[in-house]
Amino acid sequence: MRRPALSAVAFALGIGVWTSSVSALPLAEVIAKSKASVAHIAVADESGREVGSGSGFVISDDGKLVTNHHVVAGAAKATAVFADKSRVEVVGVVAYDEQIDIAVLKLASGGRPALTLSETSVKQGENVIVIGSPRGLSGTVSTGIVSAIRETGLPPEGADDYKPSWQLQITAAISPGSSGSPILNEQAQVVGVAVGLHSGGQALNFGIPVARAKSVAVKAGVVKPLSALRTGRSVRTNLIISAVGIGGALCLAWLVGFVMRARKRRTAKAK
Repeated sequence: MRRPALSAVAFALGIGVWTSSVSALPLAEVIAKSKASVAHIAVADESGREVGSGSGFVISDDGKLVTNHHVVAGAAKATAVFADKSRVEVVGVVAYDEQIDIAVLKLASGGRPALTLSETSVKQGENVIVIGSPRGLSGTVSTGIVSAIRETGLPPEGADDYKPSWQLQITAAISPGSSGSPILNEQAQVVGVAVGLHSGGQALNFGIPVARAKSVAVKAGVVKPLSALRTGRSVRTNLIISAVGIGGALCLAWLVGFVMRARKRRTAKAK
């Protein structure tokens, strides 16, 4: 009676291993499925002079593209350059969060394949693939593992303030220009967004978990000009500042009126 039971267990384990091996795509296939959706982002000033660059990836057929907020903050113009060398103008931004460091841009045209955002969180030890444009070298692929998942995030190199979104620590190489690259799992699904690194150690690279990027993307609304990112403040902050400013103006007007009325009363009494 024991042999059939053992056989059943072995069969179940065999099925599990087979399913796992089928779900993990070969690296070449992950790259082939994903690279057409990844863009080098050329950032320019008002004169059209390129002043910076980064990476991004398409998340919808209508031309929404995810990158880091810091890649396009302060930009007057931006252009997405894809693997086939086609250049597509960025017409504006539809959602952003400076603290999470995510911006969702709108391209002038859609129709490009969108990457799938993973529904599950990546785990420590899982293999990951990054496709981006380090130092402007578009289409660069690097591989590694998830070395740690940080609950509180880490500060960027040389900064004192912590970035809660710097939670995904990976060994896959990233460099300046990689910011905004998709971090992919072995099923060619996005599990994070490359954001920064610490050069004082070995393979200390970081990404934003895809769930945090989704929390920004779901807020996508009307297209706003890239200049909306220049203030470095969220819409909520701007509203608060506006409310405080209006309230202060009303208080000042009331105070001036009160002083004037008091003077009139004193003048009337003196007569």
